[in-house]
Amino acid sequence: MNENGLYSGYSVIDDDDGSCSESTLVALLAARNKAITQYQNIHPNVNNYDALSKLVGYYSDQAHSSVERAGLIGMLQLRAIKSNEHYELDTTILEQTIEDDVNNGLIPFFCCATLGTTATCGFDKLKDIGPICDKYNIWLHVDAAYAGSSFICPEYRYLMDGIEVSVCSFVCCCFDEHFGWCVKQTVDNSEVVKKHFICTTYLCYRFR
Repeated sequence: MNENGLYSGYSVIDDDDGSCSESTLVALLAARNKAITQYQNIHPNVNNYDALSKLVGYYSDQAHSSVERAGLIGMLQLRAIKSNEHYELDTTILEQTIEDDVNNGLIPFFCCATLGTTATCGFDKLKDIGPICDKYNIWLHVDAAYAGSSFICPEYRYLMDGIEVSVCSFVCCCFDEHFGWCVKQTVDNSEVVKKHFICTTYLCYRFR
């Protein structure tokens, strides 16, 4: 981690025009595309729509409404996982739900954890969620829109323990009532950028 609270091993996308809600949607769609590609590599005769119907994602019932909205836009099944008495995503319920879905022939592909929920400022325990996502090959997205800017201060960084296991950490560093500079960190931004890239002569892209 560098002095700004960002992991030096991650790719950083600086976006002063987009929103944190938009970031969640982009992460969800990138995870969807990756999961469909992986499934079709094993089952080449399955089309995109049949593969899409098998995907299922997870988020805390304390997460921002933009997570549920992203699922509606992407026509994806997302399950709200009950939080515990500390407003943290309950990892026991999460893993049991994942196991049930796998046994029912579904494909867990996405999990959204939150560092500082908007309603209760709850912090999910990434060090517990990460190994579960790794076990089931699930894309772990971390939403830190509400409290992410606090990680600039070293004394608050313990709250993000385990973030190194996430595939996509979209940390929204907002200093003007949540409509400011949005920093998105990814392990490999090719999953985010190239999956949505269309080459045209009349558009200028910063990322290729």
